[in-house]
Amino acid sequence: MRPDWEKVVTPVVDVAVKLPGVDPEKIILAGWSFGGFLVVRAAAFEPRATAVIADPGQWDQRDNVISALPLSDDQKADFPNIDPKCLDPMVKWLTGSSGDPMLRWKLLQRGPLVHAVDNLFDYLKELLAF
Repeated sequence: MRPDWEKVVTPVVDVAVKLPGVDPEKIILAGWSFGGFLVVRAAAFEPRATAVIADPGQWDQRDNVISALPLSDDQKADFPNIDPKCLDPMVKWLTGSSGDPMLRWKLLQRGPLVHAVDNLFDYLKELLAF
C-alpha cells in the first residue's frame, strides 16, 4: 500500500480508457475496505473519474487505530515516538492460544504484508501515513 494511491490508479485508468466497451466519459472509481480510504484521494487527482464509491466511508486512521491499542494515554499521544517493545504484550497475546485468530491475521500477517513491513509496530506506523 502507499498513501499516494493516485500514482497507482492513474496508470490503470490510462489502460482502461483504451479498452473496447469502456466509455471514457463514465469512469467510476470504487474502493472497498481500506480501498474506500484510498479511492477518495485517488479520485482527487484523477480528473477522468466522474463518480466515486467509497465503501465504507473512512475516518482518521490515527484516532481509531491508536486509541484501541493497550498503551497508556501518554504512549498513545506520542505514538510512533515510543519504544516498539511496548506492543510486545499485545503481540504475545495475539500469537497465543487465547488470541483472536482474525485479529492476528489482520494485524500480524495481512496488514504487514500489504504495507511491506514485518512487524506490528511498523505496520501501525505505516497506517499513520494515510
